[in-house]
Amino acid sequence: MKKIYLVGLKFYDSKDAEFPLNYEQVTNLKKEIFLEFLRFDADEHIAVDLFGDLALPDQIIQILSLVPHSLKICQDEGFLYHLNLPDIQLVQERPDIESSSNPVLVEKPVFVLSEDDKLLIVESSAKGVVPRPIENPENLSDGVVGYLPDFVTLSESEKAKLFGNKVAFVCRDPQDSFERRMSEKMSQKALCFLINLIEFCEG
Repeated sequence: MKKIYLVGLKFYDSKDAEFPLNYEQVTNLKKEIFLEFLRFDADEHIAVDLFGDLALPDQIIQILSLVPHSLKICQDEGFLYHLNLPDIQLVQERPDIESSSNPVLVEKPVFVLSEDDKLLIVESSAKGVVPRPIENPENLSDGVVGYLPDFVTLSESEKAKLFGNKVAFVCRDPQDSFERRMSEKMSQKALCFLINLIEFCEG
């Protein structure tokens, strides 16, 4: 018997909304991975931890309405047992392997295939969106979303966007000769602190 496992996808999870991720985009990406899993040619499809901590009953039912055939779900939390889920079987079955289908956690989401008592890893066609803090704008590998967690100037923010990086906090660029001189001696973080302090005092 051939079984395919979707591991830890976690639809509607609080991690999906954390900076620098876009909650709606992450949810749509997870739907793509879920549909790819359902299309896989296997005798059984088992989704392990399919829903995250923000999932509401109507959202769960909406997602499961996409399922064209019987699906087995293994979910730690017991809230699924209180829902009327036609054609869905709740099981306690997990593959004994450290892998994940969650694009927020891994750069390359995978499925776990069980065949002839062997566990195999099957890569998804989707790329991850793993958040990674960086100190300076840079190109990162596919599956990673780089972000600058500290204040940067507007010009540095524009540079970061060219690399596809996200920026948490932005302050204006140095305006006068004093601020420009200080920018040559200070880190970006310290410079932005100084500029914000100047603006606060002037306000």
